[in-house]
Amino acid sequence: MGRKNVQIPRRAAPKYLTDLIGDHYVPTEIDLWKQRIPPGHRFLLYFHGMESEAYAFYGRETKKTVEKAAAECDAGVFRQMGKVSDVCVPVKNGRRCALEACTGMGLVADNILDALDARAEATAPKGCWQADVQTIAPLVTGSGNPHPVENGFAFLAPYGVPYLAASGVKGVLRRVAEEMAVENAGGWTLAHIWALFGFDENSKWFRNRQLADEYEELVRKAAEHAGDLLAAWQDRIAKDEARGLAPEDFALRLRQDRSLRRTIKWRGLLCFADAVPHKGAELMVDVLNPHHRDYYLKEGDFTPHDSENPVPVFFLALKPGACFTLRAWPLVPKNHEVLAQCGDWQALLDALVDRMTDAATGCGLGFGAKTSVGYGALVRDHTAEERRRQREEA
Repeated sequence: MGRKNVQIPRRAAPKYLTDLIGDHYVPTEIDLWKQRIPPGHRFLLYFHGMESEAYAFYGRETKKTVEKAAAECDAGVFRQMGKVSDVCVPVKNGRRCALEACTGMGLVADNILDALDARAEATAPKGCWQADVQTIAPLVTGSGNPHPVENGFAFLAPYGVPYLAASGVKGVLRRVAEEMAVENAGGWTLAHIWALFGFDENSKWFRNRQLADEYEELVRKAAEHAGDLLAAWQDRIAKDEARGLAPEDFALRLRQDRSLRRTIKWRGLLCFADAVPHKGAELMVDVLNPHHRDYYLKEGDFTPHDSENPVPVFFLALKPGACFTLRAWPLVPKNHEVLAQCGDWQALLDALVDRMTDAATGCGLGFGAKTSVGYGALVRDHTAEERRRQREEA
């Protein structure tokens, strides 16, 4: 007789809920769960976030059955053959099975995504900027959110579907705009960044002394190529004696005078919308395998070596191939004096997306976490954009 031990995921949920939907992970019910319950609810509200130890004594004839049940964390088999303890601890070994139950968008979630995208398109102001993009790598967003597996994921409440927050979309595009302004590419200057994305008093150009020369060059380019815009922006936000300075001198003084920077309250002329993936997107379980855990955790003289065991870390991610529509529109009328001096702001945003999605000239930025190792990378979805244009013309 042999003995097989396994840790079975259990739901970290109130008793009235577990009485209704069950306590333990049941592999045969997962497909039904995926169809009826959005992934965010499976990951947060009904997550198998605790686990209890299960074991069974078995003979040769039942060995395959027990090993299969252990691999699938199927508590039913162990209830019949041995014991499932009532002592629960946070998920560790069983986290992969628990996360697998959160993958798959399902019928209900697909319908929600369809409805959210249709509502966003219907409520967006006429003439708003739109760009369709598609992920070509796993996308991880909200990984710092608290969760029993220590790697969270961002879901749109109360719908339970993944999304890109508007603030994140704006932040990534601003980063690209800053790089293009340094290169004097795509029509972007420092004045355009301030006018469209907002003024950041804690910008790297103000904090980093080593960027003083780069900042002065950016100001010179802004005064040369977008002097009227810089002057119109200064006229809107400058107070007292700062109004009498030449636009270029005003911009240079911003780096030297912190108190002057603090007087500027300018959120930017553009409003960005949350972006949800289109119907058909799927979630997946991804894994990191740190091979030198002791080397990273132990203090003192300790070198990594080949005898260390990898420690797999499972986490939730959006599968490559997910499509998003990015949307933005001005918060002010077309004849606003600062917006009028920006020129074709939609073409400027298109240049940012083209830069992000062009593998040859891309800046290595994407959405979500782990972008430095390729996560969240995008391409432009020209097929979706053409379909949208045809709908608008119909």
